[in-house]
Amino acid sequence: MKTEWTTGFINSNGFDLFYTRTGGEKRPIILAHGYTDDGSCWTDVGRYFENDYDLIMYDAIGHGQSARITEDMPIDMVADIHNIIISLDLSKPAVIGHSMGAATAAGYAARHSENVSLIILEDIPWFNEVPKLKKADNKKQPKNIIENLQKGNLKEAVEFSKMYNPGFIDSMHEPWAASKMRFDLTYQKRKWQKMPRWQEIAAMIQCPTLLITGDNDKGALVTPEVAVEALKTINSAEWAHIPNAPHCIRYEQFSVTMNVIKNFLKMNYPPK
Repeated sequence: MKTEWTTGFINSNGFDLFYTRTGGEKRPIILAHGYTDDGSCWTDVGRYFENDYDLIMYDAIGHGQSARITEDMPIDMVADIHNIIISLDLSKPAVIGHSMGAATAAGYAARHSENVSLIILEDIPWFNEVPKLKKADNKKQPKNIIENLQKGNLKEAVEFSKMYNPGFIDSMHEPWAASKMRFDLTYQKRKWQKMPRWQEIAAMIQCPTLLITGDNDKGALVTPEVAVEALKTINSAEWAHIPNAPHCIRYEQFSVTMNVIKNFLKMNYPPK
């Protein structure tokens, strides 16, 4: 049960970012979600770790309850994490990110190594060649799933998730569906910002880093070859492969993923 959880907004470069916080005099962990998800998708993780850590689950700009966007406005998600740390007066938090959020966590550790204790990267979009969709990934669904979901209601979106994401643990369907209902569709019209090569970012990371990967044939992004290269590039890194996991690793393999994260935290960022 949620006991001391609070919500609020912080201002980042003139835009409001919504967050949920588990609270308490505990070591902080920032949780950065993936594209089209939002902070509510970390609820199970918050419940799992709330007795030991103060978890901050925020909505990236254009997601959840955070500020809406335009097609051409500049977005700096690394700066957003920095502003969260400053606004909430967090002392060297850990940062855990999934997909887009993992890229943000890595970018933050590269740019502000002195302000972060460790990072955990769940299937970060690092690849040497952009992966091609396998035939098995081409589900027969509407071209714009999120736009269609937003035309309906949350109950319908949850039922869609149960059909579309049959491998999800039961508690993930509602957060996944709700995040899609709150997603700013303008994001889909934006051009993706050019980023440095992932190797350049990885080489600048100095804090302990855990790379969590799934199975490529189930849709996970990070290949074993990239994982091995990342281990050689990052100053202090570990790699945990979760079998039978897709891109959203913890959504289907929650218990295994939590055990991996818990052990890494225990060794590198133990509770007070």
